[in-house]
Amino acid sequence: MKSLRPSFIAKSTLLLATFFAIDKALALARQMIIGRVFGLSAELDAFNAANNLPDMLFALISGGALAMAFIPVLSEHLTRHGRP
Repeated sequence: MKSLRPSFIAKSTLLLATFFAIDKALALARQMIIGRVFGLSAELDAFNAANNLPDMLFALISGGALAMAFIPVLSEHLTRHGRP
């Protein structure tokens, strides 16, 4: 396996950290907007109940077990066959 330069690893790490920070900031903004629109009410409870399943599926696909299983497989494929 080809070794990676430390500068490449540092840049990749910084890029991932930046994307995670943006994700958390957008999630906070989303919660603030939802709180402002619904307040503390039965409508907010209904909204949260309706969005529970799609949010869970999105978390599973985007950053959960599926991503953890996909990354090693993709890495092995790229190692064997090279980059497209």
